[in-house]
This record gives sequence, C-alpha cells and structure tokens, in this order.
Amino acid sequence: MRRSAEVGRAIATIFPTYSYARPQPFAVIGDRSRELEDLYAGYDARYRDGAAAELFEIPNAVLFDRTIYVVDGATWVPLYETHREQEREFKRLAFTPELLANARKPSDPAKRYLYIGTVGSENYAHWLVDDLPRSKALDVLGTGVTVLIDGYFPAIDRARYDSLLALQPSATIGIIDKAACYFFDRLYYVTPPSYHPFLKSPEAVACVASLAEHDSGAPRRLFVRRAGLWRNLANEEAVAQALAPLGFVPVSLENVPFSEQRQLFSNAEAIVGVSGAAMGNTIFAPSGIPVIYLAGERFTDPFYWDLAATKRHGYAVCFGTLEYEHRPTFSPFTFSGARIDELVALVAKVVEP
Repeated sequence: MRRSAEVGRAIATIFPTYSYARPQPFAVIGDRSRELEDLYAGYDARYRDGAAAELFEIPNAVLFDRTIYVVDGATWVPLYETHREQEREFKRLAFTPELLANARKPSDPAKRYLYIGTVGSENYAHWLVDDLPRSKALDVLGTGVTVLIDGYFPAIDRARYDSLLALQPSATIGIIDKAACYFFDRLYYVTPPSYHPFLKSPEAVACVASLAEHDSGAPRRLFVRRAGLWRNLANEEAVAQALAPLGFVPVSLENVPFSEQRQLFSNAEAIVGVSGAAMGNTIFAPSGIPVIYLAGERFTDPFYWDLAATKRHGYAVCFGTLEYEHRPTFSPFTFSGARIDELVALVAKVVEP
C-alpha cells in the first residue's frame, strides 16, 4: 500500500509498532505438558515484533466477501483478504467482471466510509481483538464517516453493533451484505492491529479494555461454559459442580448482551473457562488475575496465551481427552475424575479462600 500511490494513501498511524515477550503458562495439566512448553517457547522467540496499524484511504475500492480490491479499468488486485489462513475455505474468491458491473454504489459519493471487518469478524473474540480497535480511526477522521460492518446473524451482529457504539458513541454504523459487491470512489481501512494467532497490539488491546465497567455486585469467580458446535467439554456439568465449592459461578454467554458480558469479566478475580469465543471477554478482566483454560489434548492454539500476556494475566491450561483424536480443533473432549481433581487442586492454589 505504501509502495503505490494508486493503491492507497497513508493518513495516520492508529496503533504504533510494538514488541513484547510472553511468559510460559504458570501451569499445564495434560499428557503433553513439556511439548506445549517447548512449542510456546518457540513461538515467543519467533513472534515478538508487530507492525503498526495504519489508516489508509483507498481509491476505486471494491468490497466483496470481506476482501478489498483496487480496480483500475478492467483489472483488479486483491489488496486485503485475511491473515487467518484457516478461514480462507469459508470465502468466495471468484471476483468476476459481472460482479463489478453490478456493484452497489453509495447514493451520495461524497460520503466517507470506513470498513471494519475480516473473515474472522463472525467470531466474537476475534471481533474484539482484531477488528473493534480499528474504530479508533474515527478519532482521526472525525464526524461524517459511516462505519461499515458485515452482517452475519442477529446475536453477533448485535454484539458488534453495541460494542462499536460503546467505544465510539457518536458512530454511524451500516451493516452490509458480505455476499454483495460494493464500489467506492474512496474507502478508508485500517491495517490489522494483530497477527493471528501470535501477536496483538498492546495499545489496541488497551483501547478495547478501556470499556471495562466495574460492578461490586457481580460474581468474582467465573466458570465460563461453551455451547459452540465444536470443542465442547462433554462433562461440563461435573466440572462446574467440582468448582462450585471454590466459589466459581457458571456463566453461559450465548445471547447475553455485550454490556453484561463486559461487566461480568471486568469484576472477575479468577476465571476458568472452556476455550472459545466467550473467553475473548478476558480482555476486560483486571490485570494480574489467573485465567485457566480448558481444552482438548493437542488443541494448542496460542491465541489466548498471547492475549493473556498482553493483559498481564496468569495463564494456565488443563487438557482433556479428545473424542476424535484426528480432529483436535473440532473434537469434543472429556475430563476424567482424576483430571477434574487436578484442576480443582490447581485452582485452589491460585485463589484465596
């Protein structure tokens, strides 16, 4: 983008370059604990420096299926697709002249538009970490800008809409159809403040974390359930019952308004949760608290380990037995009675009586 004036003009740096190191988990319970420690040590050595997130003005921009193209006559070049490789299978990559010929255009070309979105925006955690911070560009652009976000389904659309207004109360928001093609004489875009899953701009994280809202009546110890389509803890109820004597309150966050989710986590002193999007709310949790993740053996995605580092949380993980050994990213998992006992013993060590 910087090499070609025809592709885009840099306007401002929204979040600067950054560098940080991550501590090892304070505990790993599972059959491959040493393996995970070595893996994370390698990640920490290799991924420390992150690029700045910059605001660009892009002329002759086409937006289709969460990809930005720059059009020059009959040719077009994809300018931004996604830096999350595993999501490319969910995209339509066939951009055709017919799409461009029938592209929707703003009724008032003089209006200004800022696009905030990626393929990962459908995931609540990635919206919070990767996308929502980009709305800080409105502080530079000022009034008269419409923020464009893709429409997915009611629950996530409402959470994204509400969180945008929480961070930018005066924002004008338009929800667009990701299956439609749009043409803009000029479109504003902020380059990613994160590099999935290894790096997150601490300043971008702090920007979203500023929405933390304290409530003295909220529960202080949370057990975060997961009701997704995959990576479920099959005997979740048994774990909830085992943690209850330590004061942990089970919470299910599907269809819970954004304001209530951030309040819950803003007041937490300890969090245990099944690895998944709801744990993105740890971005609102106070620094220094312990956060313990539950996952299936071999699901070693470093996204939340890295988030914990930027928030200065103590990070630990407890692994369970996979139902489908060959699919650790999707498989349900189970904790044996002995593994539940190990988890409870760990939690008891890090929370005050």
